[in-house]
Amino acid sequence: MITELDVVERVEFTCFRCWHQWSADYDVRRDRDARGFEWEYFSRDGVAMASPYRRTGAPPCPKCGRHWVGRPAARRPLQAPQGEVQATPEKVTEGRPGRRVWASARTV
Repeated sequence: MITELDVVERVEFTCFRCWHQWSADYDVRRDRDARGFEWEYFSRDGVAMASPYRRTGAPPCPKCGRHWVGRPAARRPLQAPQGEVQATPEKVTEGRPGRRVWASARTV
């Protein structure tokens, strides 16, 4: 069952090697399974991706190619699409940066 409408999250990245900064928007869908666990599905431009908040999903720096974990910058709710999600789920944990910060989205 869907516990939250789909959202677009703006994720900011800083390369700690060359100090380049960039951001990317991710579509995020949250579901709760029958056992009560919450899962997040991330995608960009319709392509399923791992969470940008984990090392396995960190994109490469456009300048030097090093991979860096992102931090949340903004969140915008969207209407949930119909049909199945074709993305790899990530279990929701309290350790994710900025999880409790967003009462409302801030402008980037």
